[in-house]
Amino acid sequence: MKYVAFAIIGAVAALMGWLWFEPECAGGFVVRDVADCSKVPEFGNAFCSRTFERQAEAIRRAGGLFLTRDACLQRHTTCIDLPADGGQAGYAARPAGFCIVRGAEGGLSRMIPVYRGP
Repeated sequence: MKYVAFAIIGAVAALMGWLWFEPECAGGFVVRDVADCSKVPEFGNAFCSRTFERQAEAIRRAGGLFLTRDACLQRHTTCIDLPADGGQAGYAARPAGFCIVRGAEGGLSRMIPVYRGP
């Protein structure tokens, strides 16, 4: 019976370790803006410019959209205004950067807001 307890504790510890050390942006890079993105050798200035035109869309997809600025500021220290460009208007927390993954064909595969400093 004690071996079962040790096995369960070991499995939980292994899972926690894997989650703790899992890369935040697997297969990509965390960048702050177009200038920071352009410094990545795999990306170019044109790719970065096109990618950062979609940052409002990425923030909306990540969730956490508030109808008022006050509602956003109750949960976050810095909020940005998201216009209704093809989506719902509102306010969201300002990301510290974005996880950008380039696809095999050279286009954008994934853009996810990152809320801790890159």
